[in-house]
Amino acid sequence: MAGKLEILTATGGKAAADGRNSITAGPRGPLVMLDDDLLEKLA
Repeated sequence: MAGKLEILTATGGKAAADGRNSITAGPRGPLVMLDDDLLEKLA
């Protein structure tokens, strides 16, 4: 639908802040496995 804002949600219905960024250890570091949104996306 044009003009309608799509809200990303997790499986529990919690709104996901961003679907493209994840938490890393430093600017070029590895991914942190405490990122719940990333883990749900990978599952």
